[in-house]
Amino acid sequence: MDETPTGGSPKEDKEAEKQRRKLDKEMKQRQKDAERKKQKDEKKRLKDEAKEQKKKDKKGGKAAPTLEDFRASADNPIPVFLERALRYIEREGLDAEGLYRVPGNRAHVDLLFQRFDEDPQVDIDSLDIAVNAVATAVKDFFFKRLPPVLDQEHMAELEAISSQLLSAQLFIYTW
Repeated sequence: MDETPTGGSPKEDKEAEKQRRKLDKEMKQRQKDAERKKQKDEKKRLKDEAKEQKKKDKKGGKAAPTLEDFRASADNPIPVFLERALRYIEREGLDAEGLYRVPGNRAHVDLLFQRFDEDPQVDIDSLDIAVNAVATAVKDFFFKRLPPVLDQEHMAELEAISSQLLSAQLFIYTW
């Protein structure tokens, strides 16, 4: 049996070379896919920015809120709404089953936000709202009112890193 400089038979060397070419081709394809995704994400980000700018222009140039806009004060970073709503929940609803799981009445949630927008010192007790509605308002505050913690640029960067790590892991596992 003939041996090659790598110590295997010519057939084994051809097979290994074929596998290497296949893996190289897969890696190049993944890189192209990642680059396409990056370009697509950038295009989407620019489109979203343009859409956001149009909204901003329609509202008279009013800038989107930042996390800083929700601070209670320079000394207290907790938003006033959260502080008051959580105090109410602690007082009225810690014994309620499914407090954050069972949604509150949407009309009551909207009323709470409306009254709070009118007067941040509104007394939640006087509104006669169920504790589940206040808990739903807390969830809505985090998901709908607060700006994202990470902006689009940072999210795109994290997605690209994640994609690269996944590609590297796939390469290692297939090798």
